[in-house]
Amino acid sequence: MRGAIIAGMTPPASGARRARHAPIVFAGSVFAIIDDGDTQAEEYLEAEALIAAKAEELHGGLGCIVIVPVGAKPPPEAQRKAIDGVLTRLSSHLRGLVWVVEGRGFAAAAIRGVLIGLALYGRRPYPTQVSTSLDDGLGWLFTKLGASADADAIQAAARRIVEARAEYRSAR
Repeated sequence: MRGAIIAGMTPPASGARRARHAPIVFAGSVFAIIDDGDTQAEEYLEAEALIAAKAEELHGGLGCIVIVPVGAKPPPEAQRKAIDGVLTRLSSHLRGLVWVVEGRGFAAAAIRGVLIGLALYGRRPYPTQVSTSLDDGLGWLFTKLGASADADAIQAAARRIVEARAEYRSAR
């Protein structure tokens, strides 16, 4: 994992969204989107352009991690349609997608259940997985990318994602 490219991590200012696209972190051939349910439909479309540009640089395809933080709410219909459209249009570049649902308890289990149902019935052309930890999700995703899934590579990617999230939160 060479240098992470952090894009779109501009936090909301005074309660208003300033980011032009969903918070996204690139770590080599993996990108992570942090989705709390507040991302606007047009922000997904702008993130799509960044992801497509990165895919052009990396000819082996990309792995996607969608991090669903504690307290995230389900996205409204417009956002769900935008997400589905982005995933459909990027499908030729994706080698796998993993949802990392953070937290414990009933709410997190319910979210994981919904995502597992979507994975079973969504029939994407790439494999999908639902995970409870970033490390497990990265390990699974690396195997889909044909990359080394050793502990050092997983930790390096996880560290980049965690650091970018911390930067984003501290700037709020």
